Amino acid sequence: MLEKILLGLKSNDIELCKESLRLISAGQVFSFNDAKAIFDELVHLHKSEDLQVQMLCRSAIGKLSGDFPNQFNVDFLFQVKEKAVSAKFSSPQKPLEPQHEVLSSHSNASAPSNTSNGFQSKPSKTIYWVLICGLILWGLSFGYTNHQSNKTALEAKQRVLSSMKKIESAIGLGVNLMQFNELVIAAKIAVDQDIEKLTQKDRGEIEAAFKIFNDARTLWQAKISILSKLNYSPASNQELFWYEPVPKQLFDFYLAKFGKPSKDISPDEALQFLFSLGLSHVKKVAES
Repeated sequence: MLEKILLGLKSNDIELCKESLRLISAGQVFSFNDAKAIFDELVHLHKSEDLQVQMLCRSAIGKLSGDFPNQFNVDFLFQVKEKAVSAKFSSPQKPLEPQHEVLSSHSNASAPSNTSNGFQSKPSKTIYWVLICGLILWGLSFGYTNHQSNKTALEAKQRVLSSMKKIESAIGLGVNLMQFNELVIAAKIAVDQDIEKLTQKDRGEIEAAFKIFNDARTLWQAKISILSKLNYSPASNQELFWYEPVPKQLFDFYLAKFGKPSKDISPDEALQFLFSLGLSHVKKVAES
């Protein structure tokens, strides 16, 4: 089965590739080594230009990540895509050479002028009516297109907020790290289908929220692994916890927002702060 799936993922046949992706998400049980081999292919495949392949690929990544929690680095799913901005350059117009200037002036001088002979052509009423009707039709078409665009953006926004609401509800009820991981990845996969349909401002808020939720995942995982390894209580040694590389990096990034020195804030308080900060960005989208 592994060989069949890997051949499909590496194939140039799109349909064969999609079939392999569906097999991964269909509940197939893999060993860790097999899952790692498949995951390595998915990391490259998720950049496919085919939208369906992208979504099937991300679904497969979510499946493997759920089967083996904290074993695969899925941070690349949360990276904000940078859009290249193309600059338009207009080449300077070359000056006319002397002989061209003569020809040009001669051409202008010899061109007949209706006004000099007292004749001035007047557009007929038919032309005016054609222009007026054209403008009316253009205005109606533009208004309909704009209405459809706004409707599509509103529907996309509602779907995005629905996905983010699941994270908010889970935080309120209380979940463990594995469940939070699955929720964030599932929400990211769902939101990616509509993110480009949002306004630039709403898109920025949602991307900021996912960045913070991903940092919360990282801090949560560090809390579990570090406290377990060093076997010390976060209540009595929380300042020592923040000297560890990963927590220190996150604390330094959010230090101004915490408003407290590391010795006065516990890992759990920091997590709650990140949750609130991430949800504040979602709230801005809901209120816009």
